[in-house]
Amino acid sequence: MPAEDVPELLGALRRIEAQLWRRMLTERTGERRPGGDEPLLTVPEAAKLLAYPDSYVRELTRKGELPCVRNGKYVRVAPADLRAWIERHRDREVDPAPSLLYPGRRGGQRVRRATASEVH
Repeated sequence: MPAEDVPELLGALRRIEAQLWRRMLTERTGERRPGGDEPLLTVPEAAKLLAYPDSYVRELTRKGELPCVRNGKYVRVAPADLRAWIERHRDREVDPAPSLLYPGRRGGQRVRRATASEVH
């Protein structure tokens, strides 16, 4: 091996060493989690991420709408399953029809309400 190739080879070895150290420090052997590297979420944690009440997320898991891992009274949700649920429930289209819930607002017009002095 020519002497001028040694620095390049040492640099490559240093990069490999750094990658191995990073792997050893970030991956804890013997602590592999099922379904990936992300820790499972409790129902309150999943509810907080969704900004929904705990009871609603519990109901979703009970009905099987949100996949979960059960062990006795313990219920956990995989982050990947939570992301998939969000994706399935994402509202993708906008309804151009006027809202039936707010019939007073059509075409951006606001309905003026009478003030207290006008009522008397």
